[in-house]
Amino acid sequence: MEKGNASLHLLDRYFGIPLIVILGLLRLFKRKIKPGFKPKRIAILNISSIGDNILMSGQVADLHKKFPGSEIRIFCGETNFGLVKLIPNVVEVIKLPVTNVKESVHVITNQQSFDLMIDFGPWPRLNSLYAAFFKATIKIGFKSKGQWRHYVYDYAILHSNKKHEIDNFRALLEPLGIQSKLGPFLQAPEFSSGLKLPYIIFHPWPGGYKSFMKEWPKNNWLDLAEKMANLGYEIFISGSKDDVNASKRMADDSYGVLQSIAGKYNLAETCSLLKEASLLVSVNTGIMHLGAAMGTKLVALNGPTSVSRWGPVSDKAITVLPPGDECGYLNYGFEYHLSKVNCMELISVNAVYGAVQKQLKTL
Repeated sequence: MEKGNASLHLLDRYFGIPLIVILGLLRLFKRKIKPGFKPKRIAILNISSIGDNILMSGQVADLHKKFPGSEIRIFCGETNFGLVKLIPNVVEVIKLPVTNVKESVHVITNQQSFDLMIDFGPWPRLNSLYAAFFKATIKIGFKSKGQWRHYVYDYAILHSNKKHEIDNFRALLEPLGIQSKLGPFLQAPEFSSGLKLPYIIFHPWPGGYKSFMKEWPKNNWLDLAEKMANLGYEIFISGSKDDVNASKRMADDSYGVLQSIAGKYNLAETCSLLKEASLLVSVNTGIMHLGAAMGTKLVALNGPTSVSRWGPVSDKAITVLPPGDECGYLNYGFEYHLSKVNCMELISVNAVYGAVQKQLKTL
């Protein structure tokens, strides 16, 4: 579901709330986890962004560790299908045509019964709708303030906008007696890019609703590239197929310092690229979380996005923030009405370059 789509918001609220309440009545008597509960078949639902799916990979590992004989299946959208297949200890990844509700429900109801179903979606009622149709002994999901979406779960875990999303995800496992501690982890495929080592990757392109608000100005990237030109690294611009033209223009304007690889690699191959990179410099987006999960040295540029909610989960990351306290207002990702300034323009080239120098000295 597009976070910023006003029509979908209205449909979600005025159609979604009554429907979820009705479906919740079918599970009026909540089931309790009995001592010695050992689920054999576990379903995980996450139709959110790339970053959300990366963040939950640690909780998948925690589930596998707690229940080593279980079969874990993940239900996700088409956008994240290739990425989710990189999460270890998953026997099957099932693609849902997320915006086609009838077909998605058909896919879910055709599955065998599960002992445990966990919904990692904190906000859309569409998650709750799909969760209601899983045949599962125990269902766990979020109770989010003002969303009226939690009625279909046996255990409704309070979602907090005061802590990082990975800590919210970890809380979903507490009813199972799991004190989740693991961070994101993906298994990169064997892949040789042929890129000349050593290299640094720039990722200037955020995704999602009003993504331009999370972009760092193009001239800043070019100024940063100029400062880094003599450091002895190849510098590549990564991006999706939609970013090919913009990446080429940026590379052309860098007088040979930058080279574009946008659109050349899928997400699985990008994991391998990041694993081999000496450094990733990225705005707050899925690739930033991907770099963190791969253990890449990282300089993360955060403007409107709340670092305490969505910052990189890595001890190899340095986060660069704009000065002042007017930024970091994005919680779910659509609260741009709270914006008073263009936060990304406040991040100086010198501040980012200082973080780059600090990271490269640790190599």
